[in-house]
Amino acid sequence: MKKYLQPIILAFRIWICTVFFATCVVFIGIQFSQIEGLEVFALILFVAMLCSFPAFVMMAMFLPLLKVYRVRNKYSAFITIQLFIAFLYGLLGASFNLMFIFRIRSPDLSFLFSCFTITTVLFIVAFFSTFITRNALFNYLYPESGSTITFTSLVTEIKTKNMDTNQLPASPAQQPNRVFIKGMITAGLILLMNIPAFFIQNLVTEREQRQKEVVKEVSSKWAASQTLSGPYLMIPYIDQAKLTAPDLPNAGYMILLPEQLDVNTKLYPEARLRSIYKVLLYKTQAYFSGNFKVQWSPEINPGDLDFKKARICFNLSDLKGIEEELIIKLGNKSYPLHIGLAASEIGKSGLSAPIDLDESILQTGLSFNLLLKCRGSEQLQFLPLAANSNFQIQSSWPNPSFNGNSLPAMREVKDSGFSAQWNFNQANLPYNTNYVTGTNQISSLAFGVSMVQPADQYNKTMRSVKYAILIIGLTFVLFFIIELMQKKPFHPVQYVLVGFALVIFYSLLLAISEFMLFSWSYLIAATATILLITFYTRNHFKQWKTALLFGTLISCLYGFIYILINLEDTALLIGSIGLFVVLALIMYASRKVNWYTGLPANNIQ
Repeated sequence: MKKYLQPIILAFRIWICTVFFATCVVFIGIQFSQIEGLEVFALILFVAMLCSFPAFVMMAMFLPLLKVYRVRNKYSAFITIQLFIAFLYGLLGASFNLMFIFRIRSPDLSFLFSCFTITTVLFIVAFFSTFITRNALFNYLYPESGSTITFTSLVTEIKTKNMDTNQLPASPAQQPNRVFIKGMITAGLILLMNIPAFFIQNLVTEREQRQKEVVKEVSSKWAASQTLSGPYLMIPYIDQAKLTAPDLPNAGYMILLPEQLDVNTKLYPEARLRSIYKVLLYKTQAYFSGNFKVQWSPEINPGDLDFKKARICFNLSDLKGIEEELIIKLGNKSYPLHIGLAASEIGKSGLSAPIDLDESILQTGLSFNLLLKCRGSEQLQFLPLAANSNFQIQSSWPNPSFNGNSLPAMREVKDSGFSAQWNFNQANLPYNTNYVTGTNQISSLAFGVSMVQPADQYNKTMRSVKYAILIIGLTFVLFFIIELMQKKPFHPVQYVLVGFALVIFYSLLLAISEFMLFSWSYLIAATATILLITFYTRNHFKQWKTALLFGTLISCLYGFIYILINLEDTALLIGSIGLFVVLALIMYASRKVNWYTGLPANNIQ
């Protein structure tokens, strides 16, 4: 009976230690979310035990198999099994994270990063738990020793045997597969070094959020992005047919839109510095001209309109940006506009003025013109409120982004600035030039232009950090291949130091890119990192040839990642081809390596 219970008890010890330490890690992590209490710890422990019970079953099943079958290195095989189990849980955890928390249905780089992070944390915790129970594990896996052994005594015995046979090359039958063990350690370090990359991503997000806060603060004191409409008329309207039905609204406003509207706009950009951040502001001069000429809809009775209380209205999203008094000229009369609208059918923010109006003037035609001088931030948009309209925008800003529901019919972008033109007519607009409030809502058809900064450093830095798994992984693989070819092992601590150098590259990139263009920042950070690793390689292998070769390969890798960052539509295609070429080169370079001993094949007798 004891024979069957021993692997179960041993697996239970490792499993319960792993669950406890994993719970501690999760509990410490959620403290940053200000969730406290021992009941939370108990809940996490219960959920962890419930979810990880299949792992306990798998270990209890594999332990007897390792003991029965002739496995060259049983301890390493058990560690490999734990890595496999951690990887399975990493896949499940990443899938749950994306599908049920972030509502993402297709895997992306964040899925891979979540998978690697969960796998790494679980594997480290499981390895630590195994190390605690190493003596019992060795006595179970190596019963042929005939007496109780410890991990320390086993290591001492192996060292003694190696010293006795130091003059002879070890054969695959005489030593455990050290290359396999070193490869597994290297793979674990690759996963481990991606955890600092996760904190770099959080730092990038934090700095980007700080920039947005600065932009919002400056914009609130200057003026926010502006959305402008052309002038329109609002006339009180009473529907006589509804007076006998008290439950139905019978009073409102008739909105009359221009027959023709022409807008000529000049945009003057201003870049203001706040601390280390650049905020894009602008001043604009917009000249509105056109005319009102009404053709009444069949359902509207002009006799129900109170022309004596008519108002001319104009919408402006942020009134703080108005620089001069707005005076509109209607026919031969001028009217100063004041804050306030009679109704919020088109917008809640705007200006209006009472005017002298009668039906005959609207039928013959009433011209208007208005000059607006205002301020805004980053974006300027218009509403095409007219039967026929023409909008023109000119600016000295060389990096526009045209947005909204309509793109310009004509545009020209140069280093000296841009110009754009939009045209609309009654046929492609979803409203008539006259309608009653409450019976027809005007949908937002805003369009316009945004001033885009030429270097979005935070977006590009975030994209580069997402490729950290490629940089770290390929660099470690190159080190692994070179140390096998040079027959001079690279210690795991040295791998960690090189990994930290690769991670600090992203911190340098983020910090420098806040003061200069992203391309120069990338060049400076990459050059510093490459030189550091190259000299470190030279110091280890004692050969400039090897160091320069490694530095060249790392330079090509950073150059390849820079190309991917700047590509948009073809990034996946170029990236896949590049990775295929890199894999082919690694396979070619390692073709003569004997993976049992780590020595080149032509050196094996």
